[in-house]
Amino acid sequence: MRKIISILFVFLGVFSSYGQLPELKINIGHSDEVSKVCFSPNDKYIASCSRDKTIKLWDFQAGKELATFYDSDEVFSVCFSKDGKYLISGGRAGAKLWNIETGKSTQVSTNETQFAELTDDNKYIIAASSNDGKITMFPVAQGAVKKQLLGHTGYLFSAKISPDGKFLASGGDDKTIKIWSIATGTLVKTLRGHKDGIDAITFTPDSKYVISGGQTSDKTIRIWEISSGSLIKTLVGHENSVLSICVTPNGKQIVSASYDGTTRFWDFETGKNTKTYPEQFLENIFSIGLSSTGKYLVSGNSKKTIRIIDLETDKNIAILPGDKAEMGKAFFLPNIKSTINFSKDLTVDENGISNRNIRHWIWDGTEKVKNVDFFEDLKRRVKTSFGSIEMIAVSGDSKSVVCLYSSAGSSKFEVFDLASGSLTQSFETKDNPFGISHMALSANSNILAIAEHTNSVKIWRIEKGAELQSTFVSHKSSLDAIAISPDGSLIATGGEDDYPAMPVKIWSVESGKRFASFTGHTNAIHSLCFSPDGKYLASGSSDGTIKIFDIAKKTVSKTIQGGRSMISSVSFSADGKFLISGHYWNEYDIKIWDFASGKLVNTLSGHMGGVVSARFSDNGKYVVSSSDDGSVKIWDAFTGQCLVTRYDVPNSSDWVAVSADGRFDGTDGGMKLLYYVKDLQIIPLESFYEKFFTPGLVAQIMSGSIEANASQLSQINEIKLPPTVKILSPTNSKFQTEQVEVVVEAIDQGGGVDEIRLFQNGKLVSEEQRGMKVSSKKGETITKRYNISLLAGNNEIMATAFNVDRTESTPYKVNIELESAIKTSNLYVLSIGINKYKNEKYNLSYGSADAEGFANIVATKSKGIFNSIRTLIIKDEEFTKDGVISKLAELSKEIRPEDVFIFYYAGHGVMSEGMGSKPSEFFFIPYDVTQLYGNDDLLETKGISANELRKAFVAIRAQKQLIVVDACQSGGATEMLAMRGAAEEKALMQLARSAGIAVLSSTGTEQLASEVKQLGHGIFTFSLIEGLNGKADGGDKDGKITVKELAAFLEDNVPELTKKYRGTTQYPNTSIRGMDFPIVVWK
Repeated sequence: MRKIISILFVFLGVFSSYGQLPELKINIGHSDEVSKVCFSPNDKYIASCSRDKTIKLWDFQAGKELATFYDSDEVFSVCFSKDGKYLISGGRAGAKLWNIETGKSTQVSTNETQFAELTDDNKYIIAASSNDGKITMFPVAQGAVKKQLLGHTGYLFSAKISPDGKFLASGGDDKTIKIWSIATGTLVKTLRGHKDGIDAITFTPDSKYVISGGQTSDKTIRIWEISSGSLIKTLVGHENSVLSICVTPNGKQIVSASYDGTTRFWDFETGKNTKTYPEQFLENIFSIGLSSTGKYLVSGNSKKTIRIIDLETDKNIAILPGDKAEMGKAFFLPNIKSTINFSKDLTVDENGISNRNIRHWIWDGTEKVKNVDFFEDLKRRVKTSFGSIEMIAVSGDSKSVVCLYSSAGSSKFEVFDLASGSLTQSFETKDNPFGISHMALSANSNILAIAEHTNSVKIWRIEKGAELQSTFVSHKSSLDAIAISPDGSLIATGGEDDYPAMPVKIWSVESGKRFASFTGHTNAIHSLCFSPDGKYLASGSSDGTIKIFDIAKKTVSKTIQGGRSMISSVSFSADGKFLISGHYWNEYDIKIWDFASGKLVNTLSGHMGGVVSARFSDNGKYVVSSSDDGSVKIWDAFTGQCLVTRYDVPNSSDWVAVSADGRFDGTDGGMKLLYYVKDLQIIPLESFYEKFFTPGLVAQIMSGSIEANASQLSQINEIKLPPTVKILSPTNSKFQTEQVEVVVEAIDQGGGVDEIRLFQNGKLVSEEQRGMKVSSKKGETITKRYNISLLAGNNEIMATAFNVDRTESTPYKVNIELESAIKTSNLYVLSIGINKYKNEKYNLSYGSADAEGFANIVATKSKGIFNSIRTLIIKDEEFTKDGVISKLAELSKEIRPEDVFIFYYAGHGVMSEGMGSKPSEFFFIPYDVTQLYGNDDLLETKGISANELRKAFVAIRAQKQLIVVDACQSGGATEMLAMRGAAEEKALMQLARSAGIAVLSSTGTEQLASEVKQLGHGIFTFSLIEGLNGKADGGDKDGKITVKELAAFLEDNVPELTKKYRGTTQYPNTSIRGMDFPIVVWK
């Protein structure tokens, strides 16, 4: 005991200046019900704990997960110390004290603990044992003596220290509440009156009253006066156990949460139920907590989520984790150039059903993530007739999927070929009144096995319509897994009969009769898989074992000890030599086993949540896995290295992918999913855009163009925090004058302040020269003033800053309204196209026609939008660097903030080589550039860099700007062009991001890819013109084409045309920054 006291004293006495390494994170959240939630004393953080054996620390304002602390068993309670520096937890593994900065813990007690809290004077940690009714005061400070508070009989369910630190209240299944003196450790009073055990207990802010909540047979809330021990009021209204109670800081309202799914508010004086949050949350609420101001309520529930409610508006402001998609199975397509994975929306329909999605991740020459083409049409059909999709299963050969959706007692099944997207089979059934729990589709898509919730299995032959082959009841208790043999002759089911019997049964497809059965598992069976030759069946169980069943001998031939975790997935390699298992509980690993010997070959570690599925590629080189952490990972099967990880944004098409060394790629929305945490500070992933954003990342890794290793990870480990930035004035307010001064303050966090940028409505309006403050002194401030012109209506002003390592700060935003009439807008179009170069070998066929075609369609179709339209077209020898820069400077003097500016370019675009400390840059190639590669000096002299154009666009005051680039390259080495194509994409996206404008560009990796004689234009510009002629009008078909609608059309149309005319699919690059706005009216 003296040793523990000494350790605790040191632990509390020294608050470490520990420097945390940056950790890449996503809001994973808990994987089991949330047991307890609470705010930190300063409301900066929220802490939560769960039966998933973790404690999580959240940034309240950002709604982001900062840290996860891992315990060895279920955690029941968590609370902050009064100074907010520590967490105290109680659970099956006892009571622990956690340093929130370092994540280190100290064991206080090894007894199962229902409640643990640190006293105000930091002298004791009070721990209430769950099962023996004992409360122990463990000394922390030197000189303190251990005390035991004895008096309860049976289990303890709740305890709380009073706000003044003088009393402890405790309640248990003996139906009593006991008040203890913390100073003396003696019993002060015993309160009786509840008819059942006490699940919840708290004090009023003045420490004069204790409030208790009863279990199922009681369901009441009772208010007791401590001084007299009298029952003051009994509050009735909950329909099940009261699990948590808190009181508003002013003491006027009691808030209670119940197993009945409601949160109720009670007037303390009258005892009346003043407000009830609705039951449609469909969750049991286990814990609630109030912010120190009483404005916000946090709750933890059975749905594994944390809900934050603004009590002034009664609106949900966050549901944590919120950012994580629920992943289903993932697998490679046979060409190993793409993967398919299933996922589930977080939102539910009116029937409480979440829609399923199929995501196609393609890296054949490019990298895109999209819903499978046919699936969008399927979802539209489904929602008009049968409701949402309920279940998806893949065939044994990964070539087809079957989709199930139901309505009004009927079930509909549709089978799709993944290669062609064609519907191959469709049929309906009306005899599944109890619903369907599992489906399996044979390798040739001829046999469909359907398992109902009644544990009956129906086998359908679907090669020629739908014929019911047989029906049988598989298991007495539950059916948890189903699989079909490669030849379609056998079906395996795993489930429960008479516990603890966990049999695997094999059935004949032809007769529906049982062929064989084996036992041996001691817990639920979650996965079944036949070997490719059909001779063996593998089963994975919660008991941590894999059993191999010899089909011919009808015996268990091998048992593999998988570890201490539930095995959620088993699968064979295509040659049958290896078996792979996914693990879901206690460990989140993927393990590769030699099938012949049963020995472990490799362990793939990296998932932060339970593994849902793990599958080999056909050539056995790679593994694709999906997990409850919301990710899909691709691994090198031989080295065990994770090559790349992808996350999808729920309910959208956005995604982000990251490699082991910190490089990333994705959509704008997807990049907002991930963030780094360093010293409990959030650094958005986008803060590293300049350093680590890598377009086409997965295509390059999978082709071997770049390696996915941790060699660059040291750069991230050594990063310094970016500055914090704040707009001091104006605050959110209204103005009558256009001119406003904006004052921005940047505070050095140890990495210096290299640059400050100010954006208005998304467009860059001012930037400071780089190198503002190279030497760093933490805490030093830089203040800058900017004069801007407001537009009529709302103006979003955003400031951001960089440190010397070019790590960007979290943006700071304010909204300012100009109370003025909206001015009419003028349109300015500068269109450049070039066919003839001074060096004739670079000549193009349709550059001039593209420039004229684009300018003409915009000028013709935009007359209904703009007051006046000015179009400037520059072609061939007219296109020089001096001429274009001069023309842009001239326009900057004429164009007003309310106007629209469009820049179009069709011609060559190349990346410079870059040497030494000089980075490569993207250049637009004028007429008199006679060498594209190997002469950077010539490019700098006569080419126009993206950075030079960015400065020109910033000088143009138009808030709405669109840049369209149809640039191609010519040259010899294909691999060089592939790398340059990725660099070009980054350069153009960086142009859009840094300037706050919209950029639409073609792929442009080779000349032939962009020009097609049959179209009379380059493919990209042909699609542009088609879209502006009306085909891009999406949504409500309002007759206007906006920038975002045009971008969406290009993303769909360009791949189709390149596939048709060039045989390969290419995708345009779109980056929409700043405001969306209409370009043309087409009808």
